[in-house]
Amino acid sequence: MLTAFIWVPLEAIFLSTYGTTPGKWFLRTTVKDFNGNILTFKQALRRSLYVWSWGYGIGFYYATLVGMLFSYLDLKDKGATRWDKDGGFEISHEKICVRRGVLTTFLIFCFSGMTALLSNLISNPRSKSDENVTIAFIGILFIITCGLFMALWFEDDN
Repeated sequence: MLTAFIWVPLEAIFLSTYGTTPGKWFLRTTVKDFNGNILTFKQALRRSLYVWSWGYGIGFYYATLVGMLFSYLDLKDKGATRWDKDGGFEISHEKICVRRGVLTTFLIFCFSGMTALLSNLISNPRSKSDENVTIAFIGILFIITCGLFMALWFEDDN
């Protein structure tokens, strides 16, 4: 639940400033209002809270599963999630080339690996040699992640 208190306002800032979030940017997705404008901070915050409550079930495990299932079914059957339909938001998806899909998938695995290693390093103190190997591996994953991010940033899909 602590993550939501950090992410919800951060997502609202991204959406009201850029019309996208880092994850949506990787997938070439933008969120705009019904006039095609970037959301105001108030609209973006309301949307983020709606996603957190209805899509993620306020962080409770089973409620999250149910919320995600119903959100998927709404998206599949109605073409929009509850929060986007109720808010009058337009979601646009640009074409994703195979290269971008592969790079994004690999980037997610590298980032997830770094996160897992860091959380393990923080929660389980080990011997100095194990710690050094873990830190070196995190560094390698970080460099790969930065390289993949730069490749996507400067990519030209035209």
